[in-house]
Amino acid sequence: FKQKTAYEMLRSLVGSEMCIRDSLRTARKLLERDQLTAGEIEELAELSQANIQDIRRLIHDLRPAALDELGLVPALREYLARCQQEHGLVVEFTADEGERLPASVEMALFRITQEALNNVVKHAQARRVDVALMQDEAHVTLCVADDGRGFDPQSPLAGTHVGLWSMRERVEQLGGRFEVQSAPGTGTTVRIVIPYGSESVGGPLRP
Repeated sequence: FKQKTAYEMLRSLVGSEMCIRDSLRTARKLLERDQLTAGEIEELAELSQANIQDIRRLIHDLRPAALDELGLVPALREYLARCQQEHGLVVEFTADEGERLPASVEMALFRITQEALNNVVKHAQARRVDVALMQDEAHVTLCVADDGRGFDPQSPLAGTHVGLWSMRERVEQLGGRFEVQSAPGTGTTVRIVIPYGSESVGGPLRP
């Protein structure tokens, strides 16, 4: 429900921003004789257009069409390719082409991958990230490893990392295991193991 509400809110914001953009451009035409005012209005229109693009990206990341239509592996492949292009990372992705997972498990793994890559971009100063998704008859395993600066997982400051806390919460909600291996100067590896059929554990999932 929360995910649907956030999705609809973002769609509404896109519509509002489009109205603002169109109104500003109409106003610009009416003020063409005043070059300074017209230029300022055009700057606002361009800013509004940038906001529309950002919100559309948020909508896509909140519920990527590929995840619903094709499954987790194609959705991750698309997302990781975009990360590589936008952030200059070398991203290697390997995955077992197994059966479709429960929808809640696929969504959780997609979100965890997003959060792990966000941590890499913000904190790791990494050049390369390896993402591996493996399935057997009872479990699915996700590993995200970077060659960045690393950190001490036992440090009190590690417990304040919102991204790690969020990933751990998602995994535990599905009855899985969450592990972080890191040390200063050695990069970081996040490993998640989630059992199949555990979507009923812990109640409804947050988006």
